[in-house]
Amino acid sequence: MITIKNCKQYLSQNYFTNIQFTHQKEDNLYFTAYDTEEEQNAQLEFELEEGTLYINVKYESDEDWLILERLSLEDWRLSQ
Repeated sequence: MITIKNCKQYLSQNYFTNIQFTHQKEDNLYFTAYDTEEEQNAQLEFELEEGTLYINVKYESDEDWLILERLSLEDWRLSQ
């Protein structure tokens, strides 16, 4: 299951700090965080679509979402 807690855990293990949950829209969870690899603030989206979890990122609010990672729900469960 996708939860705020396991999304934050995933982000903290993948170069993100200062992670803040911002909102939920349908099944999608949204966060802001600091990307230590890119050295800038980021917006992140955990998007659930037909059994696949897309972890998307953008650095400017007017940018399109970029796919950071795509996982099956089974792979997501195993990674937790």
